[in-house]
Amino acid sequence: MRRVSSRWHQLVFLLICSLIQVKAEVLPNTVEKTLVQDAISKGAVCLDGSPAAYHYDKGFGDGVNNWVVWLEGGGWCRSVEDCGHRLSYSNGSSNHMPNTRNFSGLLSNKKTYNPEFYNWHRIMIRYCDGSSYTGDVEAVDKNSSKMLPSSCTSRMSPALCFFPQNLQQYIKTPLFILNSAYDSFQIPETVIPFADRADFVKHCKPDFNKCSSDQKNMLRDFGAEFVSALPKSYSPSQRGMFINSCFIHCQTDYAFTWNSPVVLLNNKTIAKTFGDWFFERDLTRETVKPQDLPQICRPLPQKAQAQGH
Repeated sequence: MRRVSSRWHQLVFLLICSLIQVKAEVLPNTVEKTLVQDAISKGAVCLDGSPAAYHYDKGFGDGVNNWVVWLEGGGWCRSVEDCGHRLSYSNGSSNHMPNTRNFSGLLSNKKTYNPEFYNWHRIMIRYCDGSSYTGDVEAVDKNSSKMLPSSCTSRMSPALCFFPQNLQQYIKTPLFILNSAYDSFQIPETVIPFADRADFVKHCKPDFNKCSSDQKNMLRDFGAEFVSALPKSYSPSQRGMFINSCFIHCQTDYAFTWNSPVVLLNNKTIAKTFGDWFFERDLTRETVKPQDLPQICRPLPQKAQAQGH
């Protein structure tokens, strides 16, 4: 009886350990929000005047001397009314940002999902000013073109030098461009007429092969125009690219796009392609391969979604 009891306790212990291990495997990398100290006095504030915020996950092991700084996106607000609407949401106020954020993709602390940078210091800067981090504006700052590179403003209108397709050729820092040729935000917002968006979402988006001829031509024209705006002549060590056809907007912060077979070019994931470029293991240039129409790239089941992202 004593032996049976002892064996039972061992089985219970093993079961508990197994449950703990399973939970550890699927537990997301949840990171607390931090408000910037003295942000208000420094003018580092959101649209509503609340302090700027970030999420920071400390590096470890041989990654403690390196940093990944990830700037959250969110687009511009286009009018006073549009900016005012954001005050009730996280893209306009740190008061409405959740206290925690799950880090995945390039920000994950799991080697399986983020093999190159999992143990680096990883920080997410939250976006809430509505103007691409240009800051809190108390008054119009005229004649600010002098803040842009003269190498660009001497060749074209300073207003054009604010946009990356014009500015990138004057950036000396190595640059890796990751995007879809059929960006799921840009297409509805900039190409599809407002009156046609409902039809696009209902009849075209579920299966792009079933789109009308006009819709297909519009998508192809957009993809071709996007590719034409990419760097033409460059040193592979200075410019890397991964341009796919997924109908998606963000790809670095999701496990199912960053390092999974859902998104491959040359049989390599985004994580592998970027790692090979960053560490100069493979500087292959042929990673611009958009297909004829957008592709629906869905997450894989089970482990590909294990982090809950």
